[in-house]
Amino acid sequence: MFFKELYEKVQPEGMEIFDFTAQGNRVIVEGRNRGTVKSTGHSYDHDWVMVFTFKNGKIVRHRHYYDTNDILADFRKK
Repeated sequence: MFFKELYEKVQPEGMEIFDFTAQGNRVIVEGRNRGTVKSTGHSYDHDWVMVFTFKNGKIVRHRHYYDTNDILADFRKK
């Protein structure tokens, strides 16, 4: 459901991975996404950090950090 709604609202145009850091049962990924908000036509370009926690070789927790205010501005622009 999340991805269906996401792709109804934005047109992703690229993802870039900057770095991976692994320690113990965690992997931290730093990157950037680019795309266009369909309702406004405005482009967004934002950096993010994802933190994955593993147990027995499987992801058991995922956290995603980015500046939501920055992206919200692109949804509001007309």
